[in-house]
Amino acid sequence: MRIGRHRDKTPSAPTVAAGDADHDNGGASASPSSSAATPPDVSFGRLIRPILGVMAIGLVLVGAIVVTAAGVQDQTALNQQQRLIRDLLNARMSTLDRTVVDYAWWDEAVAATTPPLDDAWLDDNFGAYLRRTFAVDGSLVMGTSGPPVYLSAGEGFSADEIDTLPSMLAPLVEAALATGRQEPQPVRRTFRIGDGIVFAAAARIAPFVTDGTVPATDGPGQALVIFQRLDRYFLGHDMIGGLPDVTLALTMPQDDAALALDGPDGAPVAWFTWRPDQPGRALLESTLPLVVIALLLMSALVWSAAARARLAVGSLTHNARLLADRNRRLSEQEQRFRDVAGIASDWIWETDADGRFIYVSRRIVDRLG
Repeated sequence: MRIGRHRDKTPSAPTVAAGDADHDNGGASASPSSSAATPPDVSFGRLIRPILGVMAIGLVLVGAIVVTAAGVQDQTALNQQQRLIRDLLNARMSTLDRTVVDYAWWDEAVAATTPPLDDAWLDDNFGAYLRRTFAVDGSLVMGTSGPPVYLSAGEGFSADEIDTLPSMLAPLVEAALATGRQEPQPVRRTFRIGDGIVFAAAARIAPFVTDGTVPATDGPGQALVIFQRLDRYFLGHDMIGGLPDVTLALTMPQDDAALALDGPDGAPVAWFTWRPDQPGRALLESTLPLVVIALLLMSALVWSAAARARLAVGSLTHNARLLADRNRRLSEQEQRFRDVAGIASDWIWETDADGRFIYVSRRIVDRLG
């Protein structure tokens, strides 16, 4: 590149170079402030906020999934526990049904309950024997009218409750005698007596054979009722299955871990309650410390990476500002040179390595055209 200079002897009025060849048209008169690009402001907050936002959304989603899965697991376990207690109750009631049918469908039972009554036989077979062998609390033989023919109750019943039993069991006896079939059909009820709940099963006393050895009875006959009270013994021994703290509530509980016992009219008379097994909650409690530790480690890693990124961004921003300031000063110097060259009386030109003009001053253009 060559730069030449020739002084013109005739001075001229100051003019601003406006027709420079090639690159002189592209912004020689532009202000210095517009020629220097301002570096973008990439702050630490703009860098870290998206990362923290993504982490927060991910943590919320993971937490919601874990909590929902734990709730579903707890509800499934609760449903299984309710089904377990219901099956145990049905099994116990089925045992009472089979027992009452076996002892009511018996020729000797018909003979013993036909006047004159055989009290000794009733005591031996319907009294202590049933309580001892089948873990029931009592038995009763009764017709549709009049007092019971036979009543035996365990020590768990008070005198007032024993007096109440015939009237409480009368609807069950009527239902059992109304079956009207040769083979006795069991009828069951759950009812409340005093502060307790009693399971009862009844069946019509009928002969097993009809060969004439058993005298026929007039009227609807008698029914055998066996009953069992839901007490501590029943809850502690019969309600097996690993459920802790099984109790009987006479008022509707607030917790979901409950199973209603319907009375004769279909309305609940009591509720089984227990302390539910909550595997989902146990899983949350066991994994929560690990989740917190993982969250703290992730936060520390993100903060460390963000701090490093902040230093890098700060360094890049500083270098960009230095470069922008340098370009601005160079642009200002170039603009001053162009202004001086445009008003000077000298001839100023510039050529490249091949001798081609790449810049001429306004003075040459005015003189030579």
